[in-house]
Amino acid sequence: MKSGNFYTTCCLVVTLLVLNLFTALAQTNLQAPAIIEENFDDCVLPAGWTSNLLGYQGASWGVGIPDNDNSGGASIDGTCMVFFDDDATGGGTATWTAQVTSPAFDGTGPAGGILLLEADVHFRNYNGSDAFTIYVSQNGTTNWVPVAVYQDQNYNGDNFNSYVHANIDISAFAGPNMRVRFEYYDGNDWNWWAAFDNFKVSRALFVEDFDDCALPPGWLSFIDSGDFGWNIGNDDDAWPYNMDGSCMVYFNDDALGQAATPSSAVLVSPAFDATVNATIALDIDVHFRAYQGQYLAIGVLLNGDFMPVKVFVGEDFEGTNYGEYGHVTLDLSPYRSHDMRLVFGFGDGGTWGWWASFDNIKVSGWGELNDVCTRAEPVAVNGPCVEATNVNAIFEGPAAACVDSTKSGIWFSFVAPASGIVTINSASNFNEVITLFSGNCNSLNAIACTNRDEFGFTGENLRVTGLSNGQTYYVRVSGRVGSFGSTEGTTCLSITGGGTPPAPPANDNCSGAVQLTLNGSCISGNNRNATLETNEPVPSLNNRSRASIWYRFTAPASGRVVLNSGADFADVITVYSGNCGALTEVGGSDYGHTIELNGLTAGQTYRVQITGYFATVEGNVCMAITNPPPPPANDVCTQAIDLIVGDACTLATNQSATFTGPTVDLQVPFTGYAAATTGSTNYYYRPDQGATCTVSTVYVRYDVFNFTPTISGSYTIINTYPEMDGYLHVYAGSFDPNNPCATYVNGNDDYNGIEQSLVAVNLTAGTTYYVVTSAYGANQAGAYSTQIMAPAPVVNHNATTVGSPDYYLRPNQGTTCTVSAINVQYDVFTFSVTNTATYTITNTYSGFDGYMHLYSGSFNPTDPCATYVNGNDDYNGTTQSRIVLNLTAGLTYYLVTSAYAANQSGAYSTDVTTLQPAAGITQTLYDVNINGQPTSCDINPSAAIWFSFTAPASGKIYATTDADFVHVLSVFSGVCGNLTEVQCEFNPSRCGEPVLISNLTPGQQYYLQIASANNPFGYTYGEVCIQLKDAQYDPVKAKIKVFLQGPYLGNGSMSTTLKQYNLIPDTQPFNQSPWNYNGNECLDEIPNNMVDWVLVELRNAANNNQIVEQKAALLLNNGSVADKGKDGVRFYNIPPNSSYYVVIRHRNHLAVMSSVPVPLPNINPYNFAADGSYVLGNQQTVAMPDGNWAMRAGDFNADGVFTVADFNFYTGQASMLNQYVDSDCNLDRTVTVADFNLYTPNASTIGIQQIRY
Repeated sequence: MKSGNFYTTCCLVVTLLVLNLFTALAQTNLQAPAIIEENFDDCVLPAGWTSNLLGYQGASWGVGIPDNDNSGGASIDGTCMVFFDDDATGGGTATWTAQVTSPAFDGTGPAGGILLLEADVHFRNYNGSDAFTIYVSQNGTTNWVPVAVYQDQNYNGDNFNSYVHANIDISAFAGPNMRVRFEYYDGNDWNWWAAFDNFKVSRALFVEDFDDCALPPGWLSFIDSGDFGWNIGNDDDAWPYNMDGSCMVYFNDDALGQAATPSSAVLVSPAFDATVNATIALDIDVHFRAYQGQYLAIGVLLNGDFMPVKVFVGEDFEGTNYGEYGHVTLDLSPYRSHDMRLVFGFGDGGTWGWWASFDNIKVSGWGELNDVCTRAEPVAVNGPCVEATNVNAIFEGPAAACVDSTKSGIWFSFVAPASGIVTINSASNFNEVITLFSGNCNSLNAIACTNRDEFGFTGENLRVTGLSNGQTYYVRVSGRVGSFGSTEGTTCLSITGGGTPPAPPANDNCSGAVQLTLNGSCISGNNRNATLETNEPVPSLNNRSRASIWYRFTAPASGRVVLNSGADFADVITVYSGNCGALTEVGGSDYGHTIELNGLTAGQTYRVQITGYFATVEGNVCMAITNPPPPPANDVCTQAIDLIVGDACTLATNQSATFTGPTVDLQVPFTGYAAATTGSTNYYYRPDQGATCTVSTVYVRYDVFNFTPTISGSYTIINTYPEMDGYLHVYAGSFDPNNPCATYVNGNDDYNGIEQSLVAVNLTAGTTYYVVTSAYGANQAGAYSTQIMAPAPVVNHNATTVGSPDYYLRPNQGTTCTVSAINVQYDVFTFSVTNTATYTITNTYSGFDGYMHLYSGSFNPTDPCATYVNGNDDYNGTTQSRIVLNLTAGLTYYLVTSAYAANQSGAYSTDVTTLQPAAGITQTLYDVNINGQPTSCDINPSAAIWFSFTAPASGKIYATTDADFVHVLSVFSGVCGNLTEVQCEFNPSRCGEPVLISNLTPGQQYYLQIASANNPFGYTYGEVCIQLKDAQYDPVKAKIKVFLQGPYLGNGSMSTTLKQYNLIPDTQPFNQSPWNYNGNECLDEIPNNMVDWVLVELRNAANNNQIVEQKAALLLNNGSVADKGKDGVRFYNIPPNSSYYVVIRHRNHLAVMSSVPVPLPNINPYNFAADGSYVLGNQQTVAMPDGNWAMRAGDFNADGVFTVADFNFYTGQASMLNQYVDSDCNLDRTVTVADFNLYTPNASTIGIQQIRY
């Protein structure tokens, strides 16, 4: 038993196997054309063939199969042959000779080739007296020369089906009327027999049959690794010893033994000219017995590199012994060269292998290729074009001067006309280079070269003058290497004489730019024969652009224009500022046709360059310049379109939208203010704190901002200082730092330590107030923030102390409890708060001077300091008391109200309030841009439009834009003019997942911006349909498996024919009757394993008539239903860990519903294909032969019932080909009887009520 590890072999043979994986060509059916051939399969002597029997006229011979028991009905190849049967003739007869002669044929041909005679020959020897001889006559009548004699041994066995293949070089006898004769002589004895078949004469470039049993002259044999190389001869270690009875080339790794060093060997043929013909084919007989990594590689040497053409590895070729071999034909045309060499490599893969052999090599060539100068195709001036191909052509002659690299050249010639002017025209399907030569093929002089059509789109036109009348010139057409387009293909070359050169457009150069008038009529023109002038800029968006023409315009006062080229070709528009000698690109459109420009300098001249998308892409234009249409209403943030979370998508466009516009002073809701006094250049003498203004001697930096209330009332202004001991003052109407008391309202130093200041003031609606912030001391500064708060009621209490029986010794006011000697009547009530925060407690007194004290947890009138918190006498005169302090949620507080003095009492009311951001406060922002807001996602954004929305309770939303242009989606908090980025997303795919926007504050308003994004092709504009959904749930995945009867192939697989022919739409097809599903599911790219779209419905587990959610999804060939690139369908609007009935709908199969509610998400797919019981209802699916179940085919109108309506639907689309139509229920892109045959067995099936439309 053979075994062993793989070892790494070295050098060439390792390369053979590796290269095979991606360069070896498949075996072809190439057949070299024969000059004459005959296989005698008609079993009669063919027309034109002659025979002659000399001597005994009763001899047994002819065309057919011998009727001889000793041969058992055998023949050379199982068909009729020419045979000579001396055994059947019998002993004791007169001697006889039979001759069979071919028709005359022309054996002349190009020099350097081989005229090859081939035939399959059998000869059974008896005693050496008889012989079978092949003769050739050059003139066909006399001088018959023997070219092969079979005598003295068997060729190749005892019976006719053992034969040899004769390859005989008869080049020396080539003539225009030559013939071949086959002759059998019985030797005047009773002998056996001879036969021949499959006669052919053809031309070959190289032949070798190794019948000399030695390395032929010119062959090279190398040992690449190991100790042994190729052998030539008979292999005595394996039976049979050879392939066809003659010597062969072989490598017997088995005979070397298991202990031998791993072997690889190479055999290289002599060089031969493979450029003589266009098509080159190798015919060879091969035997290969495989073992593990052992291989046999057949290839050629091309420019010193080995090019594998066929590699045998991994499996036997035609059997396990030498007698079992096959004939292989390989196309060598791609490797044509003047010095082609065949290469044969064997490697045992580093283990103890078997063997390989080959024999009977023939390289044939036919057809001509004009890839050498001496075979140039003549082209008549002003005659028709001459077709040719450069596929597999070599490259001959000097290199082309006008390009870096070129290959595969073909040649033409023409005779110059009297004018000496010609235009060489090529129409090619590859990127060609034309080179013109004078001289002769032995001495060529290049005089012109062009690759103006440098990307291979329209063909070349080379005009030359000054040619010599009557002189022959040569044209080479070759393929450009390393550029756009193919290097090989077909061309049709024509030559026209005389004529004048085509004139370029008048505005070919920048200096000739045509003036455009704003809103004037378009100006016709073209870029035919236009050029790029020296140092002319190439558009940055497309460096392949050529053939430019120029226009100019003066920018209007608005700085905005739209350019329309009206081009009937693929154009590129590029706009420049500056003059023709110093141009600066300011805008462009790689898509051409139209471009909108913004931000131009009024009155400045701009120049417009129109170029073809590729070189030589030319046509007509009609240039116009117009004012752009007005921007959309939501071009500015303040006109944002309000979006309702959960509503259908809102359609909008950013066409003519802007990103920067004139700045404005904007009055916005006040949401807080943050700044710093650090670095301020503003100084003043700050007042002291309090409601009365007293100017101090402290000279400090200050910062100031203003606000305006829209509602009169009580407000609290709070400053917070993280970096300094700050001071706060409020002014009304104006602020003059040189007279700080003129409009003074109030001020405060420390409220809650030095970190805060607080001023409680009454403000008047419509009055502008100024908040001035500074440090307490000179030379201090730092950051601060300001809040404006308003009281929100928490508790209201009305009572009286009149007649109260309760007395106690009242404490004094303040946060420290000291008990006075005044015994007063009091009233007490309790309250608590739900939020720990700062609260204001205000008592208002009617008819007496009151006092209030606050206690926590309890109140003991005999010990009034035990739980004391705070107290106050007069706040706003004697009519009010007020305490501002922090209260703790959940604690019970006791508020004790009394008179200031004994023997006083009266009515009072208590209000407990807390502070919250004040409503109705506005702030003026100066010089703000409300057109567009840059974000961290943007690269030079443009054309922004605005939306707003209120965050849902979940604080998360899913956003889809469905935009048809490259864009950026951004979300901001704050107010227009003072926005803070929350999140941005660069170019969310219209076919991708929705964008999740999280960390939103429920109930807060946010702004959403859609801006055109800069990309390699400039800015693009278009429509959006933006939709927001509440992201209260994480995506819930449903895994589902289902098969369709129509495309089902068996073994759990369905056909993907619709995808293979690119017929599946990239948007879901259910947006029509009867489904009327308006989802925007789409695909950027159709997956290769996609069968079709399906519509998935989730139904209420308690009411399976109620649709909870729908989504279009992909049906894959293994039955999986999924989103693209996922293993299931994700739903975004349903809670997890709930159960739903699942419905699957298809365009022409009966919809199915799960038999039970399916818990989602699910790890294991719900498998409709597992059994009929997985579907609700009876006979809703059909059993397939392999045991899977499938949705029934033929519900062509998708109404849930198979009726005559489906038949009528089918007949209306019958015979439609290569389309995506609903009557094609086997999804093979055609509507045929096969679809009807699927429908028929399902006719009269009725779907369950829940799925019927």
